[in-house]
Amino acid sequence: AGYAEASALEAALEVSHLASWYPDGEVVDWVDRRESLDLQGGVFLAPACKTIVIVFRGSTSDADWRQVWKIMQTDYAVPGAAGLKVHSGVLEQFRDGGEDGARHLIEQMRNLLVANPGFRVMIGGHSLGAAIATIFAAEVMQPASKLPQGTKVCLVTLGSPRVGNAEFADWLESQPGFTGLRVKNRADIYARLPWLNFRHVGQLVWLKDGQARTYARGVVPIESTWPDFLRLSKAGSDHELVEYIQRLKEWL
Repeated sequence: AGYAEASALEAALEVSHLASWYPDGEVVDWVDRRESLDLQGGVFLAPACKTIVIVFRGSTSDADWRQVWKIMQTDYAVPGAAGLKVHSGVLEQFRDGGEDGARHLIEQMRNLLVANPGFRVMIGGHSLGAAIATIFAAEVMQPASKLPQGTKVCLVTLGSPRVGNAEFADWLESQPGFTGLRVKNRADIYARLPWLNFRHVGQLVWLKDGQARTYARGVVPIESTWPDFLRLSKAGSDHELVEYIQRLKEWL
């Protein structure tokens, strides 16, 4: 099914933007768990740029917000690694539906990689969708995913909250073939949460004043603190997806 057949997805995930960027794209699979924890995400194939895209939708329902506020950390099991912990609400929503949930998308992604040698994987989302995308990326980088050797995986998040502890971030960022970019728009307050014992994954790209300022992995720019404070009245609106799209268009 091509983008022309995906009107239902467009309402949920702004797929129309993907359609304009990748006109030859194809919607391969979609997970919709609105009847339970409201997990929604899909797999898309973009042959022209040799990319497999996995995207997750952000918060839109009461069920989503209930998961957001479950900020206690829970263990995240990885063979050969210790001390990894992640946001319990995000992990719970990711696992909603078990093999019929987000993990099902890993199988679809792997099948596409086998059928399309040399393609890269791009994983993304906005807000809660960005947090779920981070968990998905961690699942993808585990040996059980059985990715073809040499597969490049890029995680690109918009307005992502912190998802795990330092051990989790260090492990994910150290995986061969993995690259992480987290985009923050202006004073987006949600991109600064939660605080205690959480750490962001990936290199920061800060959209501000029509520019995209990049920082090394693990660096939180001190100069962002005072401007963010001055823009507290805009901190919520700076988180909106439409604001991210507008700022990215200005930069690109």
